[in-house]
Amino acid sequence: MWSETARIRPQTWAGVAMPDTITVLAVEDDDDHADLLALALAQIKDRSYDVRRLRSLFEFTDQARRIGPDVILLDLHLPDSNGLNTVRFATAGVSGIPIIVLTGTEDTEIGLLAVEAGAQDFLPKSELLSAPLGRTIDFAIQRRQSARVTERKTLLDSITGLGNRMGFMQQLHSAIARAERHGESFALAFIDLDGFKEINDTYGHAAGDEVLAAIGSRCREFSRANDYLCRYGGDEFVILLDGIADFDQAASASRRYASAIEAPISLLRASSPPVLVGASIGLALWLADGTGVDALLSAADARMYANKAARKQLRRAG
Repeated sequence: MWSETARIRPQTWAGVAMPDTITVLAVEDDDDHADLLALALAQIKDRSYDVRRLRSLFEFTDQARRIGPDVILLDLHLPDSNGLNTVRFATAGVSGIPIIVLTGTEDTEIGLLAVEAGAQDFLPKSELLSAPLGRTIDFAIQRRQSARVTERKTLLDSITGLGNRMGFMQQLHSAIARAERHGESFALAFIDLDGFKEINDTYGHAAGDEVLAAIGSRCREFSRANDYLCRYGGDEFVILLDGIADFDQAASASRRYASAIEAPISLLRASSPPVLVGASIGLALWLADGTGVDALLSAADARMYANKAARKQLRRAG
């Protein structure tokens, strides 16, 4: 019964993209309840479920991430864990995966407490029939995916579509964790636009936004799959160059971005000639410039401003 997969399902539901087959991880030590779960899911029409089962929190800790379920059905009372501690431990272990807690018939209060503790929803075991169970799973996945869309939007810059400062800091901390774990390196490229203020002053802030949007689009075209692009604020951009081993590689990658930025930009205003901006870049390399966030940011920022000052001096001399 546990290897059985039910029928083909639509790819969207209530406006949210759904997987072709929903992988359900049932963490349930009671064989009767586990079989009832599998039977109820197999009877749902127009849905396809791949049901996996674990019997304890220890197994969950060891195998949940490897299974990678779309939703988790979690019994509160397991051989090695009990009550809300089960929920807290499970949600901490699989952040981002919706958890539906299975409760006793009279456990509405503890179900609500489980939701407060991080579960997406709860369902009494007495309602393990195909329709209530299917709806609860659909709602849990829909809410979680909608929340992810909202979370992604909060990490994007509204003008360029690149990451914003909050998104960059998340990516930077993740890059540091990967570098420490695998002994790898990465670089930061701080970019400040030269001449951007003059565009704002001459053509207005709407034109300035056009320039920023054009730069964001160009940088995406030139980016590698493992680069993270961010508008840090104002006319400053940051690029996290993952997998960069030394300054020569970082400089080569940043020159490609500089070339894209410095090409003429045509404004939507027909009477306006193409505008030009420059790119002053400061590089920082993980390990070479310290292993802390502040040290990396300070090194890249200082080199960017030194480069900007040097470029300004050259323009004056010319």
